[in-house]
Amino acid sequence: MAELFQMSYDKYKTLIETEFSDTYEFIDFLYKKAKNGRNEGFIRVRHKECGEIFDRKAVAWKITSNCYHCSIRRQVSYLHAVFVTTAREIYPDSKAEYDAGFKGPKGRPSKYDLMIPNFQGKDTLFEFQSRLHDGKELHDRRKKQHALEKGYGFIALDSRDITPRQAVKKYLGVSIKTEIVQKRMPEFEASFDIDAVQKGLDEGKSCAQIGRDLGMPVHKIYRRLYDGTLIDNPKRFESAYGKRAIVQLTLDGRFVKQYDGQHAVYKEKGWKVDGCLSGRCKHSHGFLFVSLENYKSGNYTIPDKIRDYENVRKGISKTLQRTA
Repeated sequence: MAELFQMSYDKYKTLIETEFSDTYEFIDFLYKKAKNGRNEGFIRVRHKECGEIFDRKAVAWKITSNCYHCSIRRQVSYLHAVFVTTAREIYPDSKAEYDAGFKGPKGRPSKYDLMIPNFQGKDTLFEFQSRLHDGKELHDRRKKQHALEKGYGFIALDSRDITPRQAVKKYLGVSIKTEIVQKRMPEFEASFDIDAVQKGLDEGKSCAQIGRDLGMPVHKIYRRLYDGTLIDNPKRFESAYGKRAIVQLTLDGRFVKQYDGQHAVYKEKGWKVDGCLSGRCKHSHGFLFVSLENYKSGNYTIPDKIRDYENVRKGISKTLQRTA
């Protein structure tokens, strides 16, 4: 048995050191229990690029030799990836995918996204959440309670509440490095004039206007605003539809109510009125919605032909004709 083990050890050690020496460092060969309950051979290697050590079934090595940790990071949110990458530079002893003994609904280990030892005086566990966690609130609460009972600190970061730039600055005290952004999303780096875009933002231009001026897709600008590469101008929002005051009118032009912006209408009524403001439709939900400045200047149109909404709600299809 010892001879067979030594043969396997030498075989896979030679494989890693000859065919994968540029990417991996051989650590060990071992037998341990796999998920199927049987003892199988595993190769233990260290990925030279990220520094992580992981085990993979020896028989599966030829099928996939990708780093487990790097593959996981490519599948997670941008906040998760950037925060973990930055944290590992500041805290070399931090551990991603950390097992603190918590079991999921099926009795399997449910690992925490990151553990930073001695963070603000206590070993602290981090969880990165997004819309994918919606509906899993009970599981998340149990996971937090387990961490606290074991004496860990616990911090949950939701990508909808905090940007990567804000999270890294608040909890790690540093700014996101440009090389991390480039490494994470190299496709966004080609033909992107950061200085020109930043100048447009400083002048109060919208992202759509900057994209048209520079001939680039607007999503590239939004992405850099989100990851912190570009610094937004708060005054820019004053001219955006989402923040611009709007007025609700009846279909014959009578004043109903003034709102701070589209979001205020949606929060109160549940209506999306951007089409009415942009001119894609003449009215919305039986009302007219115009910007406050257009209302004051009279720069809006009462539709000549409208649907009788009260009768439509009663199932009566009837059209009213009105003359301007």
